[in-house]
Amino acid sequence: MIKIDLVTHQYDRAVGPIFSPVSFEIKPNECIGLSGPSGCGKTTLAKIIAGHLRPSHGRIVMAGQEITGRPNRDIILISQESDLFPWQTVRRHLSFVMSEPNDRQIADWLDLAGLGSCGNFYPYQLSGGMKKRLALIRALALAPRLIILDEAFASLDIKSKTGLYRDLESICRKTRTALLLISHDLEEIERLADRKIFLDYII
Repeated sequence: MIKIDLVTHQYDRAVGPIFSPVSFEIKPNECIGLSGPSGCGKTTLAKIIAGHLRPSHGRIVMAGQEITGRPNRDIILISQESDLFPWQTVRRHLSFVMSEPNDRQIADWLDLAGLGSCGNFYPYQLSGGMKKRLALIRALALAPRLIILDEAFASLDIKSKTGLYRDLESICRKTRTALLLISHDLEEIERLADRKIFLDYII
């Protein structure tokens, strides 16, 4: 279980924190939806949970151990921007992150994501949806406890996005990976999330 405990952050002391203290827990195999207006701090909170940013106040606890401000392989953040390596094949993207890669495991991941015939492709040969599938299975190959999707599919059309979410739900059920879905699309949150959290400005 991952616990977000009274977390808030401020970039400018003269302005104060950008959102009120936030507390919630994320359990295995759970999908939590986080929404709110633009600029309210959703991405900031995502970076804090992933350990990429230390909060001004509060802490992140995983399995009873504080991990505030420390990136680790158990929490993976996927954003809208692609972070695929243009010089690596699809297969190499997976073997690169696996501690003991083998052909059978890689083939299983590719089949699970519908990329079984694309192992030797490079990112430029993939569609937008296929790139997102690759980013997801690369993250899942690390066996994380939590994947944070920060508007990760915002650039995709409705058909591609719907298919991705359907596949993602299936994969995460099989791997018991928790999801934190960050989106400004309330319908998306309503459709997918087990629980919903709304982040707002401090006025």
